[in-house]
Amino acid sequence: MAVVFFVCLVAAASVRAAPLVGARALGARARARAPCNAVGGSLSDPKDEGADLPRVATPRELRRDFAAIAVPSLAALSCENLLSLVDTMWLGRLGAEQMGAAGVGISATYSYAKLFDDPLVKTTTSLVAGKEGTELRASVLSALALALVLGVVQLLAFTALAGPIVGGFGVGSASAMREPAVAYVRLRALGAPAVTLLLVTQGIFRGLGDTLTPLLCTVAGNVVNFALDPLLIFGCKLGCAGAAGATAIANYVTIIPLLLLLRARLRDAAGGETGATSAGRAAAAAERAAVFRALRSYLGAGSLIYVRTVGKLWGYGYAARRAAELGSVPAAAYALTFQLGVVTTQLCEAVSLAMQSLLSRELTRLQRARAPATGARAASAARALEAAAVGYGANARYIMLLGVGLGGGLAAALSALTWAVRDGAVRALTSNAPVGALCVVLMPAVLVCQCFKGLAYPANAVLMGGRDWGVSTIGMWASSLALVGALLRWLPPPPAAGAAATAAEGARALLVIWQALGLTFGVQVAVSMLRYASGTGPWRALTGRDAPRARSAMASE
Repeated sequence: MAVVFFVCLVAAASVRAAPLVGARALGARARARAPCNAVGGSLSDPKDEGADLPRVATPRELRRDFAAIAVPSLAALSCENLLSLVDTMWLGRLGAEQMGAAGVGISATYSYAKLFDDPLVKTTTSLVAGKEGTELRASVLSALALALVLGVVQLLAFTALAGPIVGGFGVGSASAMREPAVAYVRLRALGAPAVTLLLVTQGIFRGLGDTLTPLLCTVAGNVVNFALDPLLIFGCKLGCAGAAGATAIANYVTIIPLLLLLRARLRDAAGGETGATSAGRAAAAAERAAVFRALRSYLGAGSLIYVRTVGKLWGYGYAARRAAELGSVPAAAYALTFQLGVVTTQLCEAVSLAMQSLLSRELTRLQRARAPATGARAASAARALEAAAVGYGANARYIMLLGVGLGGGLAAALSALTWAVRDGAVRALTSNAPVGALCVVLMPAVLVCQCFKGLAYPANAVLMGGRDWGVSTIGMWASSLALVGALLRWLPPPPAAGAAATAAEGARALLVIWQALGLTFGVQVAVSMLRYASGTGPWRALTGRDAPRARSAMASE
């Protein structure tokens, strides 16, 4: 129902702004005026006299562009998820303490890494999309420099503070999970610089519309990870920390060739002279100015996303801590079902990544086409620019409809498939009978939650693609408040120190946690829907506010 409601909402707004057929007709007229630029090419500045209008993509071309980004992203995420399942399968043979320690270590590194990485990773794709030349180089170099700094900070912080970090997730000094969890965090920290650079570089390539190159590098890294897992876990007797070490090594194997390929791409994109000539000095000065502008953009957007990430981690961290307080068996079951849920929904992330990239591209073009033309070009270009703007707006709405439909449908299909093979999936992930039995009990709540999470991916991509950073932050805090409030109200107090919950108590508590997680994803979807329907901020041009100006411009021809 949520999928249908969201799709209907976007469709209604599209009709209110301008009928889709009419918008396509206007877009076709814009394409007739501007045959020079390819679909997906950069937008010429409308204020430059004599500049060509960009070509407005057709629905078929948009679907092709969508697939060109989503399919390699889907393959890359599938490889990562398959590798995560393999890690879980190996760890499942180590016993409940090692599995629980790995779950705590994964939650800890994921949560704190999100705090460092999300502000940059979430903004990179949107801030790179549509850039060219000096602006592109400046945006990329700024992102990579910030990523390297953040990665080194994480390396130092995780290494020095592994004990307190694990303790913050409910694993006390007397717990059997503490020592392996601390070892996991410290070994995983060695790969922190590579992870941050990798995430940002993948975002850069997505902004450039290229997800095939990161896929090939990811496959190479995953092969290394797959080979090292049994060697480090069992051969070197590192236990769950061996999985962390294998992941850290694989991250460097992935990022090094990817950075070299990005360097070659930037070198090809460089324009002008860079020597000691006056032209070279002017180009260098222009690039420095562009770098400072890019840094301001990243810091401005990143500060809001940082606040957003704090809210997200507060809610998810509280849920993970309440699960860890239940004892090793419930903690291990939560870790396994969480990982299984990631597999069933992170595939939807490929859809959201393509959606964010293309939506940002079309909205950037729309914004630049709406910029007032000046000089001799103003009179002759105004109507053509307006026609192109209407086409870009129609494209943006089409991308949202496509992304929401695919994301929700894929999540539902994957959840249904997982339910059909639930017993075999659990047996493949763990040989521990109590943990496996608890996972089967939790499965219905987990999969329903994943359906809502599958909708939350494209809903959040709408806000990210529109660079609606402030509302995205508000929405995440609202969802975390709902999560923590639900757990405080519905979840019984944790067992006494040193005690563990009974099987029945653990099952009831974990069911409450998964129901509360489903609520938080529903809140995220609702915030995105309401923001778009409001027709304010970046959504003014897509929900009818600018339609009268577009119709007036076209009627005067």
